[in-house]
Order: sequence, then structure tokens, then C-alpha cells
Amino acid sequence: MVKSRRSSHSSLRGAVMRWIEDESEMNVVLSTAYGCVGIDSGRLRTCLKRLDFDEIGIESVEFANLVLLLTRLSEESGAVHVVLRSDPIFYFHKVLGRYPAFMIESGDSPEDYQLALGEKLREGHIDNLGTFWSECVVFSRNQTWFAHAVRISDADGGHLWIPDGWVEQTRDCYPWLTSVS
Repeated sequence: MVKSRRSSHSSLRGAVMRWIEDESEMNVVLSTAYGCVGIDSGRLRTCLKRLDFDEIGIESVEFANLVLLLTRLSEESGAVHVVLRSDPIFYFHKVLGRYPAFMIESGDSPEDYQLALGEKLREGHIDNLGTFWSECVVFSRNQTWFAHAVRISDADGGHLWIPDGWVEQTRDCYPWLTSVS
């Protein structure tokens, strides 16, 4: 059972993000996220197609809408956003008392996503997931698709991996996604 905490923030619709608090659930999230990184690096094979985007866009309403679209296309109930660097265990959990991971439900709004990214992780600290990350992964629960973002100086540090049949529809809705040759 996932032990999660609802964020104190809510949108006008009342939906809120669920933060992952259970250690065993976080271990599963990290294992899945590192598998996504393995695919993105070319070490693991996949039949998914890669589209590139400016990694800073991961904090935008447009990206939140993209996550919700992909959740609908995959017919899943949600996705997970997790920060891999700064270290999720030895920094975020040990210092801030919290894992840097939350669940995005299909009923959440893009504004809920942004509120979760902007929420202070610990009272008295300025750290939040939207500004204090250098690598993160957003993935569907069944691993139908994922996005891996690394902050770099170029504008293509974000890679979205989706089924081939979704590429045209996804690019029509989000023209800032570029195909890899």
C-alpha cells in the first residue's frame, strides 16, 4: 500500500498531489526511474520513440498538460514525478525529511502539478522540487511512457519517450517537442 501525504495546496477543483512517504514505495519508484535513465542513455533497449524538449519546460503548465494527455492515452490513473539529483535519500529525505516524489492523478489539474513543484519541502527551507533539481524523471505507473530531464546548458536536456503511434498526436498538441533524427 502506498503511504502518501496530500499536499496542503489545492486548486479550485480541489485536487491535490500525493507525496510518496513510504520507504518501500520510494525504492520501487527509484528502481523504475533508474530503468528509465538506462533507456534514455542507450544502455537498455526500448521500442519507445524519443522526442526532445527544453528541460526547463518540465516546470510549465504545458508540460503538466502533456503528462495528463499521456496518462489519458495510456489509459492509466496517473504518473509519478521523482527527482534523482540532488540525491533523493541522502539530501531530500535525510536533510529535508521528505522524499522528492509525488503522484500525479488523472483528475489533477496542471495548476496542482505546479503547486506541488513549488511547495516548500520543509518549513524554514527555500528548497522545492521546481527549482532544486538537476535530474528528474516523470513516468507512467505501467511504464508506457516517460520523460527524463537533466539540466544542461543546451535546450534539449529533456527527453520524452512514448509509443510510436502517439508521436504525431503528441507533436500536434505540443509543437515544442522535436523529433530525434
